[in-house]
Order: sequence, then structure tokens, then C-alpha cells
Amino acid sequence: MEPHCCTSMATYIDPKCEKHPNPKDCEDALVAYDARFDSYAFYARMGANWVTRILFCPWCGDPKRDLSEQYYTALDELGVDPAQGNVPEKFQSNKWWKEKSL
Repeated sequence: MEPHCCTSMATYIDPKCEKHPNPKDCEDALVAYDARFDSYAFYARMGANWVTRILFCPWCGDPKRDLSEQYYTALDELGVDPAQGNVPEKFQSNKWWKEKSL
């Protein structure tokens, strides 16, 4: 399975910019992907770094999801407060939701 729904989505998430190794700093990076939540968002660079959630891929129409609510619920059930910086390693990637088959 491809990591993203289509080639266009993958291209704009990871533009392979030598000048800006961090996609947040590159104007060619249009889409942010957060593996923890399996969520996508557009970067908005109008004086601030913020993002707007993507509900459907603008290139292929694939529906997108956001597992952030399930993420924080799972951490709460474990008694973990992310603000304290003690988030288990599997919750720092997509491993937690893959283990739950979400």
C-alpha cells in the first residue's frame, strides 16, 4: 500500500527541497501529514504557520480522516498526559492506530 492516496499528494507533502530540509520552511510544501493522527492539512503561510484540515484529496478525491480524538482518548485511558512529555513511543508515530486496526 502506498503511504498516501496518490502521487500528487505525496509530491506536495515531501517536495524534496535541498534548500529547506524541514517541509514547514519550504514554500513548495503545500500539504502537512501527521502520521500520529493519519491526518492531512494545507499549510497556510499568510504571516503565520498554521494549517487547514483536508477532508478529501484535492487531486484524486480520496476521503481523509483525523484520528486525533481517538489518539487523545487512548492516551487518557493509559493515564498519559501529553503535556507532561511522557508519551509512549508507539504514540509518536502511526504504530498505535495500526495496532488497533483503525
